Amino acid sequence: PPVSGKYDCLGYDDGSRSLPVDFPENIVGLQNSLQGKEQLVALSKTLNNKWTPSKSKAGADQRFSVSLGGTINTGKAKLSNITALNYSNTSTFNNISRNYFLDYDTINDRSDTSWYYNDKVYTHTVKTGGLCNFALIFGKNQKIEFRNFYNHAGQSKTTIREGEDFDNLATNIKAYQYGYMERTTYSGQLGGNHAVTKLMNIDWTIGYSLANKKDPDTRRITSALYKDDPEFPYYNQYYVLLSSFPDPRLAGMVSSKLKENIINACLNYSWKIKFRDFETTIKTGFYMENKKRTFSSRLLGYVMAGGASWKLSFMPIDSIFSDNHIDATKGVFIEEKTNPSDSYDASNILYAGYISLNLPVTKNFNIYAGLRIENNRQILNSFSSDYSLRPVKVDKKRTHFFPSLNMTCNVSPKALIRAAYGMTINRPEFREMAPYAFYDFEMAATVVGNDTLKDALIHNIDLRFEYYPSNNEIFTFGGFYKRFVNPIESLIIPAGSDLNYSFANAKAANCLGFEVEFKKSFSFLENNKTLRFLKDISILINGAYIYNRVIFNNNQLLSNKNSRPMQGQSPYIINCGLQYQNDKTGTQVNLLYNVIGKRIVFVGDLNTPDIYEMPHHLLDMSFSQKIWEYISIKGGIQDILNQEVTLKQFVTYSIDTDENGVNDKTVKRSQNTMSYKKGVCYTLGINLKF
Repeated sequence: PPVSGKYDCLGYDDGSRSLPVDFPENIVGLQNSLQGKEQLVALSKTLNNKWTPSKSKAGADQRFSVSLGGTINTGKAKLSNITALNYSNTSTFNNISRNYFLDYDTINDRSDTSWYYNDKVYTHTVKTGGLCNFALIFGKNQKIEFRNFYNHAGQSKTTIREGEDFDNLATNIKAYQYGYMERTTYSGQLGGNHAVTKLMNIDWTIGYSLANKKDPDTRRITSALYKDDPEFPYYNQYYVLLSSFPDPRLAGMVSSKLKENIINACLNYSWKIKFRDFETTIKTGFYMENKKRTFSSRLLGYVMAGGASWKLSFMPIDSIFSDNHIDATKGVFIEEKTNPSDSYDASNILYAGYISLNLPVTKNFNIYAGLRIENNRQILNSFSSDYSLRPVKVDKKRTHFFPSLNMTCNVSPKALIRAAYGMTINRPEFREMAPYAFYDFEMAATVVGNDTLKDALIHNIDLRFEYYPSNNEIFTFGGFYKRFVNPIESLIIPAGSDLNYSFANAKAANCLGFEVEFKKSFSFLENNKTLRFLKDISILINGAYIYNRVIFNNNQLLSNKNSRPMQGQSPYIINCGLQYQNDKTGTQVNLLYNVIGKRIVFVGDLNTPDIYEMPHHLLDMSFSQKIWEYISIKGGIQDILNQEVTLKQFVTYSIDTDENGVNDKTVKRSQNTMSYKKGVCYTLGINLKF
């Protein structure tokens, strides 16, 4: 990126990317007077106006971790501690192809392309983190724990785009985005577990969590190829897209910050009841969570003064934004496009209580039943993104009852049958509800929330047979059914040549499937002279088949002419693993394979096809070798197959094969909206144990 800081190697911005400390909180009012524009010029000169990225060669990824543990035993009490620190410094590069299509041209049987882009995305990520946990054990089964977790990540990303826009500009374009993002998370919990009597136990937790996200300076610049008039002096050259109105999507910068604080507490009580040979356990508890979030974003765009020469936009980018050309009458200067909808504050207050009963009906038949009650209030305050300045106030208070039932029957010492029912909820995220219209440069689309979203309720029914031949072997087979009420889905909102995404509730969805899990060890071949070399190998296979269909409502944004699966749901999932472990030689090798069936990423409407993520076969290998009592070597290869990640749209239409229209032919076509390869990643490290 063109701007860097001296603490980037630790994942922290040193402030060089942020707006100056004395920069006004809002400069919209300065745009309406000559004196105000002069102030804008002065403010523009205080900004960091480096726009040309620097070149550097990425080194090998670095990952370090260290952990310490110890115990102090005084006889009456025992204090234990485990502390771990980790650091990683990694780089990635992706060459991504993106396309956006209008309605399919059925007459000429071809895709009607709105634009296509080729993006080169360079990412550099530094993560630092650690944990520090204490445990104090005293008295008779009395325990107090203090757990702390901290993680921080700083990521710089540069996207260089080339492509062609067939609608807005009808020409070739070059565009750039430079951004830096910081994320900080902390979680601290103080808890205890206390045996009141041999039959009664209490545990409690008080916690605090913090989540911060800062994007101090995401800057974008877009240029287009001039090819209208061959006699023009700058014919077939690129010029920066500047106008008299600020547009940070084309030339400008965006800064945003998010803060979230969470306070939670829980108390659980369990009581064992024994009467002769009968024993049951009753559990009850309470949970409270208070989450508060504030988000704000500023949009600043460069504009061209009315008296500026047209030659200015054809100059090198750094020259255009240099102090020599920051001028209110003959150059460029900064203006603000921030709207009230670019900020919001939100909170979620949850109170929950539960009671459960473990009831052993017979020696081989057990019932576990419970009921959870949740009272939740979700609040969000902002403004509409349609420039009407209409206040958006969400205040949803709901009470839900969530029953659960789990029945197990031991048909033999190694096998059991399990049947279960449970009800869960999926509440909208703040970002899904907020009317903030965020322009995603990489997707070349605007993402906006929906403040009318409803809670999604899920009914789960499972029936499973489980068989455990030995301690490290398993075979399970089961079926399941899920009923979704008001599921939340991501969808496409067509707007001509522009691309928008949002969120909405479908009416309902049904999901029916079965799954198989199989883990087998070949240790039984230890005495077989011919096949003894297989004794240290075990295999794991896990797979599921899912049939899922959405029930449509009158909202056509979520309906298609034909039935479809729910957004995000794959028709099948397959996981396979092959493990070799030899404790004598200290050797371990793992080979893992994964694939999921095609799934909808964004839901279309009657005219816009759904966007599917196609199956992507993953094959990973990892190994570790102990070379001394305290030293081992670890390594691996990720994504060995390096298959292309592809998003597709599928188009189906009919054509007449005779003049009477009696014989129709169904034509099926597909078109790629995005494709790229992640690349193969090789790792090698050393582990020291003292």
